[in-house]
Parts: sequence; C-alpha cells; structure tokens
Amino acid sequence: MSLASLFFPTKSGIGQITFDALVSESVQTDADITTNPVESGADVADNIVIQPLSFNVEGIISDTPVNFLGTIIDSVESIITGEQTERPSVKAWEALLKLQADKKPFTYVNNLKKYENIAIKSLSYTQDKESFNILHFTATLQEVITVASKNAKKEQFKDKSTADMAMPTINRGIV
Repeated sequence: MSLASLFFPTKSGIGQITFDALVSESVQTDADITTNPVESGADVADNIVIQPLSFNVEGIISDTPVNFLGTIIDSVESIITGEQTERPSVKAWEALLKLQADKKPFTYVNNLKKYENIAIKSLSYTQDKESFNILHFTATLQEVITVASKNAKKEQFKDKSTADMAMPTINRGIV
C-alpha cells in the first residue's frame, strides 16, 4: 500500500453505493469463437464474438465506517433531534436491492477502471454473530451491451420496388 492511498483512497462502488472494504473481486471476459469443419478434418474459425464482462464482487459496508468524524456528527445529531438514523448497512442493502429492481444500467468503479452500463445479476449477504453490524455481501454484476436502432427511409433505396418491400404499408383508413 502506498502512502498516497492512505490520504487519497480509491473507493470501489456500485452505482452511488461505496464500500468500506472490498474483500475480493474477480473480473471475467469471454469470447465465443465459432468454428466450422472443412474437408481436411480441421475446424476453421470464422468469427469471434466478445461476451459481456462479468464481475464477482464481495464487499463490506459497516455501521461504524472509517469516516469516524462523520459517524460522531451523525450520532450527536440524532441525540439532539431525537430521531433514529437508519444503520448504513441496512440502507446499503436496500439501495442494492433497489438498484437491481430498477433494471437500469449503472456505473461500477474499482481501483482499475470505471465501467459503464453494468447491471446486478445476483445479490446475497451473509450475517452471523461476528458480522451483526456490517453488511457482508456478494454481488454478481454483468455488463449490458446495447445497440442503437435506426429507422430506414424510402429515400435510402435506389429503386422503388426495393423501397416498397422494405417499408411497411400503413393503413390510414378510407380516403
């Protein structure tokens, strides 16, 4: 660990949720290589399709985070106002579930890169007598690859017969 990382730590996070500790992370990238047999008996590769990135993330979000001063200020504020503040671990779990339920891609940040268009494939957490005040969770994330669609216009086609076949006939009622 470098001295700079003590003063300027890189926070890992899923969407707007940052971790107190990233226990482990694995990233996997796959490619499907299509092959076809030829007369000589060998398979010839003719296409490579890159699959979406997949992440397995194990993280911890504590009810007593390293930001000790912020925790003290929150505690004093809750005593003065008389309001109970929700535990950070509970808030984080609810935020993770909401992020998955929203079905909208988000940003995932780790110490190497910022990844766009990521979705939560699965979530789980473990709790026992030693981990009561923390959220020790595992998330499987996957990149969402999107493509844009474009509408064709009749003017794009050189001849009228091709344009008529490509463009649907629209019934506009009796004229």
